[in-house]
Amino acid sequence: MAEKTSPKRPRRKPTASTAYLKLLPPERRRLLEQLMFGAGQVRRFTQDTPVLPDVWLRFAHALDDDELVPGDALAGAAAADPFPAVPLLVTPFRDTPVGDLHRALRARLALERRRKEWRAFGHDATTPARLVYNQTTVAANLFFEDLIRVVLPMTSWWHTLEKSWNIEGLADERILNLLAEAVRDPEHPAAIPTGLGTANRPRPGLLWMLRVVGFLALVRRGGPLPKIFLDRRRSLEHARAENWRPLIAAVHDLIRNLGPAEQTACVHVVNINREARRTIAASSLAVKADAARLLFKICCRDLTWAVVDSGIDARHPAFRRRGADEKPSPHPFVVDKKKLQNETRVLETYDFTQIALLLDPDSPDLPAHLEKRLAGNDPESAELLTKLRASLEGGGSFDWKLVRPLLRVEHSDGEYVPPGNDHGTHVAGLKLDPQRVRERRRRQRLRVVEAAHRALGQSVPEVDQTFLEFVRHRGEPGGRASQLSGEVGGELQAARRRVVGRIATCPSRCRGIPCS
Repeated sequence: MAEKTSPKRPRRKPTASTAYLKLLPPERRRLLEQLMFGAGQVRRFTQDTPVLPDVWLRFAHALDDDELVPGDALAGAAAADPFPAVPLLVTPFRDTPVGDLHRALRARLALERRRKEWRAFGHDATTPARLVYNQTTVAANLFFEDLIRVVLPMTSWWHTLEKSWNIEGLADERILNLLAEAVRDPEHPAAIPTGLGTANRPRPGLLWMLRVVGFLALVRRGGPLPKIFLDRRRSLEHARAENWRPLIAAVHDLIRNLGPAEQTACVHVVNINREARRTIAASSLAVKADAARLLFKICCRDLTWAVVDSGIDARHPAFRRRGADEKPSPHPFVVDKKKLQNETRVLETYDFTQIALLLDPDSPDLPAHLEKRLAGNDPESAELLTKLRASLEGGGSFDWKLVRPLLRVEHSDGEYVPPGNDHGTHVAGLKLDPQRVRERRRRQRLRVVEAAHRALGQSVPEVDQTFLEFVRHRGEPGGRASQLSGEVGGELQAARRRVVGRIATCPSRCRGIPCS
């Protein structure tokens, strides 16, 4: 007789404080800034935690609508989870290798998401964290609870706090009342039993955490907020001790049965993985290019340019190779004797659109062009991918020799896809000036150009930073001098980022001004 199994309990749907969500983003921001920086005579202009203020504001949905990352706004996510994961950038502490940080963060996150305490928050544990890293930073999509229970215990700030206070001792009723009074008057707190056999005045970092983290935790679990937090006419300096008690209790519930912290700190700072956008109007003035032209009379003949734009269409006739008669080749990509022959002056194309899929060892998906290549039985790419995944799982150093071939897109009619925006092609054409640069001069003054095409409309820092590291890699000894063109912002309906390369960068007669 088959053994009966108990039905699986449905996942608890996350809740949120309705009164708080009715506030407009500026009102939420005003409230959070009072919690972070204080109010009245104790107001500050900085905060000491390793988590930057914009991260707390983002988790509180206190940023203006035009600052929210597309697709992650509250309105679009409220049906499934009113507080979805937020894209973050985590910087290693001091000399901690970024690969070691990635490995430790990945292990802690996997362990934490299996705990019953984490499942009680109601999030979907199968939501991918997209933990990827480059040479300097780890990028991850984390829930608020991940930030508090996984990332904060990896910081020096948390280690200092733990040495002076038993964080989980907040459940004691007497201590809770004393802490509520200390939060009310942080300038004159009384000595409180620390749970470590001593009685000391609570550290400012602990009081700060009880205010900010306690408020966000209370909002997330749908608990009723004290009325003073929603009163637009009164500041929080008028809050009484009983108003702070629910926040302290919420912190205790949030960190209950918290796993052990890392033995050594490995996280320095946590920042928002914010969206970058194109700047078209007055961009020359913004970077002081007018002063470079008029005041210093710079000649850029021997420079390799970096242009942040929308990429280069390698199929464009302006970039075709020309014969002795100066006529361009009729086709950009030609198959000659079963070998691809590139008839453009754009030598290489790399797809950075889905680099997170490539660098995430837990992701079953791969970039589209790489899946197509592997489906065609490419043993070299399969071997490189196996080595890369093994290196990433072990926290190895970021190796462009493994990553670069897997990002490269062949110049063939079956694999190449042009940029979705033609502005970068236009700018590259102005710099190339094909009507004046003859083939003889092209051979003499050839440069390598790496052009990033980002027509996704959601350019995020870890992609841009990884791309800049790629350009630096190409410019190192043994590499090639590089020129960058990457779209910041762009069309929302498009979905590609690319890097393409190798065109002449400067006409032979520079005339003493930048060639743009």
